[in-house]
Amino acid sequence: MPRHFEKRKLTYPSELLYAIVEDVKNYPQFLPWVKGSLISNRQAQHFDAKLTVGYNAFVQTSYTSRVHLTPFEKIEIEYLSGPFQHLDNQWTFKALNEQETEVDFLIDFSFKNQLLQNLMESFFNEALKRTLLAFENRAMELYSEHLNPGL
Repeated sequence: MPRHFEKRKLTYPSELLYAIVEDVKNYPQFLPWVKGSLISNRQAQHFDAKLTVGYNAFVQTSYTSRVHLTPFEKIEIEYLSGPFQHLDNQWTFKALNEQETEVDFLIDFSFKNQLLQNLMESFFNEALKRTLLAFENRAMELYSEHLNPGL
């Protein structure tokens, strides 16, 4: 069962970082494993997201989760259906000042299929590094646009 917790201090406003994580419909634009995203049942405090994920020639699979929102503070992912035995994913944002945020990231999951589980465990650390880097790069891209509109 891959499980990872990470705490990072990032030089971006908490509102920007929260907005990037909350913007699930645009994940295929910047997350390396996300091939498709469909949002439904949007409410004030949650929405459902069906993500299609895959890696190169590996089998693509989809799963559905409910994304619970506590604006600018926390995003919790509740697993609904798909190939996982369980999935726990949480992001917490703590503004340290106007330009710095402490971000806590937790992911814990296991697949129903043991072959898929073994495959994921073999490249979990690399996938995690690339995913977190993709979020940071997205923040850099969006924040630089915010600071220099029109460039």
